[in-house]
Amino acid sequence: MGLGIKGNFHNRRNLIKFNLPIIKFQEEKVYFFYTPALDLTGYGKTEKEAKASFEETLSQFLDYTTKQEDLICRDF
Repeated sequence: MGLGIKGNFHNRRNLIKFNLPIIKFQEEKVYFFYTPALDLTGYGKTEKEAKASFEETLSQFLDYTTKQEDLICRDF
């Protein structure tokens, strides 16, 4: 099932507004939230756990890439 997630991320140096496509699916007894835009996945035994896992993964990715200055942000 295709979804989306909108939000803001800020750390000491950056403010990033994002709108990402999310694919939610289940394999056996594990739920997944995946964004092909950044190739990030969160997972858990419940949808709630999978969503929380995805949000934590996204937060860590954005924090790391902005600190390393690897993420190039542009206004479209």
